[in-house]
Amino acid sequence: MATEAHNKSITDLLPDTLIELFEIQVGEGRGVKRFHPGKIIDKDIVLNKKTYYCLPLEATGFESKGDGALPRPTLIIANPDGLISDLIKREDDMIGHTFKRIRIFLKFLDEVNFPEEVNPFGNSDPESRFDDDLYVFNRKISENKYFIEFELVSPLE
Repeated sequence: MATEAHNKSITDLLPDTLIELFEIQVGEGRGVKRFHPGKIIDKDIVLNKKTYYCLPLEATGFESKGDGALPRPTLIIANPDGLISDLIKREDDMIGHTFKRIRIFLKFLDEVNFPEEVNPFGNSDPESRFDDDLYVFNRKISENKYFIEFELVSPLE
């Protein structure tokens, strides 16, 4: 998915803000749920005309190690009013469902994300992003009324 503009941004001497967006394939007939952690932008984000809702979460452990072991990231997601608990009960705790991490520089987001729908950084380019990371929900680690924690694994495992 990397374009020439994306490659130039990586080697640019002026740093840019990296935005993480997440997609979960919920189940047949329920489609895809899109969200982001809201750490940099605390409102919904639109990428390629798809809305990613702001939801408090933390996703860590995506780094690859030199020993050849595949990463097993963890996802901690807020559980407001038991909303996520209700969702995962219908989906067998999300085991086997796919999880996608999308990373894109702020300046490439759709124009609607900026004041007066004008991108102050130049042209929006939703295709200029890092390669997507795909994972599968392996297990639910913990659940309470405040948050739910999951372990993710590579589809190769």
